[in-house]
Amino acid sequence: KNGEKVKEGLQRKKKEKELKEDEEKIAKAERMTEQKRKADKLAEEKRIKEEQEESKRIKEEKLAERKRIEEEKVAEYKRIKEDQEESKRKIKEEKILESETEES
Repeated sequence: KNGEKVKEGLQRKKKEKELKEDEEKIAKAERMTEQKRKADKLAEEKRIKEEQEESKRIKEEKLAERKRIEEEKVAEYKRIKEDQEESKRKIKEEKILESETEES
């Protein structure tokens, strides 16, 4: 009888030890899962932030391109206006020269 009780006691202790090890493994797995979830969340937040920054950069580039094109148009308009003014001035000078030549 004593041999059986000792054997049962050892088996019970072995089962308790296995149960405790299983609980530790489960707790460790839960911690790992939680860490992975946090890491995944951080990675997702980082990806979203990078996408937002890329979108902002693209918008800024498009805006800068539009501004550059607008400035080129304005510069072209001013150049054409100056050419027209120069042409008018030359025509006036030629008319003045012609009238002075005719008078003399």
